[in-house]
Amino acid sequence: LCAKSFPEQTGCLNYDRESNTINIGLGTGRIFFYKLDPDSGFTQYENYIDFKPHKSLVTGVSYDVQTGYIYSCSSDKKFYITEINYLDNPSEIMDNACGYTIMHHDRKYQRMFLCNELGMVDVYLTQNFPPTLVNSVQTSSEYPIKGFCIDLIKCYIFTCAGNGLLSVLDLNSPGKEKLIKEISYFGGEN
Repeated sequence: LCAKSFPEQTGCLNYDRESNTINIGLGTGRIFFYKLDPDSGFTQYENYIDFKPHKSLVTGVSYDVQTGYIYSCSSDKKFYITEINYLDNPSEIMDNACGYTIMHHDRKYQRMFLCNELGMVDVYLTQNFPPTLVNSVQTSSEYPIKGFCIDLIKCYIFTCAGNGLLSVLDLNSPGKEKLIKEISYFGGEN
């Protein structure tokens, strides 16, 4: 329907259905928001936001239209929240020991999952500002987490590390995020 190219590496992509925006994180730490026009069949878009909160590859971005917060993480080891009306003043939530590789925002239960280069999953609750870190789960791999998916019906998290190790985490029910733990792993280097 449409195509957009960038002169640098793209690190992440997120679509927000409520605001009809596509959020793109780039290798230089820049984040672009494009406002899409669903009435045009998504063939028309306009540059909505362009700002640079990070110093290197943006690996996760999410926009919460209800609060007006833009969440972002990067290989520069930073997790930021930026208020949409104050793009030049991001709030640093965490300066991690290593870079982040993936971010997943569970808006329904107001949780944020951040994966890092050492095989850990950090779990934040986003009901309040700033978000609260409630759990850090080390997977059996100490390699960067490259893949992440979540089953909200059966309450499991699946991660895949750079060495091919797949981990299964028991998510438990909402409100019990402190109890998330790895229950199984398989694959990986021998």
